[in-house]
Amino acid sequence: MSLYESGLKAKWDYDNTIAFAREEGIEKGVEKGKYEEKKNTAIKLKEMGMPIDRIIKITGLTAKEI
Repeated sequence: MSLYESGLKAKWDYDNTIAFAREEGIEKGVEKGKYEEKKNTAIKLKEMGMPIDRIIKITGLTAKEI
């Protein structure tokens, strides 16, 4: 493999690593957003007087999270 090819391979590896990291970050951000929305929903339902067991069923959160 020539020096040029080695450099090109290194650049491709770097680009792929960055793309993968970016994708992972986006996925984690989406998951965190979904979780925060569930927590906000739970807070609103609790403020409205809904029983915890029903909030658990609706949101999928645990009693400790609520």
